[in-house]
Amino acid sequence: MIDSSELLQVNGHKLNVPLAANISTNKRKRKMSRFLGVPAEDIIDPSSQGGDIDIVGHFMAIDRRKSAIVLALRGTYTLSGLKTDAAAYSRPFCNGVAHAGIADRTDKIWEHLKVKIVDLLKANPGFNFVVTGHSLGAGVAVLLALKIKHEQALAKLDPALASVKVSCFGFASPPVYLADPENEAVMAEAMKDTYAFIHENDVVPFCSFDSLRRMSHTIDDIDDATNMIVGPLMAIGKLPIGPLMRRKVFKDLDLEPAANAEKLAIPAPYAIWMQKQSENEGGDPVYDAMFCRPEAKNGDKGTNDLHVLFDDRMIADHMNPEYERALASIATQMKGVHGIDGYTFPPRCVR
Repeated sequence: MIDSSELLQVNGHKLNVPLAANISTNKRKRKMSRFLGVPAEDIIDPSSQGGDIDIVGHFMAIDRRKSAIVLALRGTYTLSGLKTDAAAYSRPFCNGVAHAGIADRTDKIWEHLKVKIVDLLKANPGFNFVVTGHSLGAGVAVLLALKIKHEQALAKLDPALASVKVSCFGFASPPVYLADPENEAVMAEAMKDTYAFIHENDVVPFCSFDSLRRMSHTIDDIDDATNMIVGPLMAIGKLPIGPLMRRKVFKDLDLEPAANAEKLAIPAPYAIWMQKQSENEGGDPVYDAMFCRPEAKNGDKGTNDLHVLFDDRMIADHMNPEYERALASIATQMKGVHGIDGYTFPPRCVR
C-alpha cells in the first residue's frame, strides 16, 4: 500500500524503495519503519502480502512515544475484501445489528490476535490499546473497538488489563452499526474514544444497504418521469434538468423497513468531515473540517441519512494519500505552524 502511492513521503522525501515480489518480512518491516517512524523491531507480525480470505490484512506496532499498542487494519485490497464489502446485510452484534461481512471479519481478527494483544499489553504496563484502519479496515476497527469495550474483552482475558484505555481512529469507515433502541445509552458509552474521519466526497462512508435501496428507488423514480429519449439527453447535458427532476433527485427518502437492511451508521460520537477550502503559498491544500453526527437523532440528520453523492472524485477522495494530505493540513493548523494560531472553525461549518 505504501508503494502504491507517489504522494507518501517521510520528512519531505519520497520512499522510492522497490517492492520485490517475494520481499522478506524483515525488509517489509524496515520499509514500514521508515514510513511510520517506529523502530522495525517494534513492528509486530505484519500479515502476509497475499492476505487471508478470513483475516483482514494487518500489523501491530509498539508505539513507545504514545505509550500504546497499535493494531492497524488494511482496507479493501483483494477479492475476498470485495466479497466482505458486498455482504452488507445486517446481523446481530453487540446490543444491535452490524454489517454482516465486516462483523464476521471483526470476530475473526479478534480471535486471531487476542492472545498476542494481551501479551503485548502485559509486556508494556501502562500502555493503551489503539486500533485503526482505512475503508474495510476502518469498518473492522470501529466494530472491534466497540466489541472490546462492550464485552470488557481485555479484562475477561486478564483482570490486570481492566484499566487499559481502548481508542479507535477510523478513516473512511463505511456505515456498519446500529444499536437497539433500548441499548442506545449503553452503546454510546462504548463508542467513546472512537474518532471517524471522512474526506471530501468519499463515497464509502455513505454506502450502506439502506442508502443503496434509496438510490435504487430514486433511479426508478427518474426512469418513470422520463423516457428513452429525454433521459439520455439529460444525462449528456443536451436537455436541461428541470426543478421537478432536481426535487426527485434530492428529496429525502424514508423507505419501508426491510429485513436485514437497517439504516446503519459509523459507531462514533461524531464524524470529522474534512473538506478542501484553498491552497497555501506552496500549493498544498488547506482543509477545513466540521463535526457531524453519524446517526440521525431527534429529527436532526446524520451522515447515515445522506444520499450517495455521485461525483467524479468520489473514488479518488477515498484513497489513503488524500486522507493523509487532509489530516496533515488540519494538524498543521492545530499546531499553529506557519503563524497560524491553532485551528478554528468558520461559522458556516458549525453544526
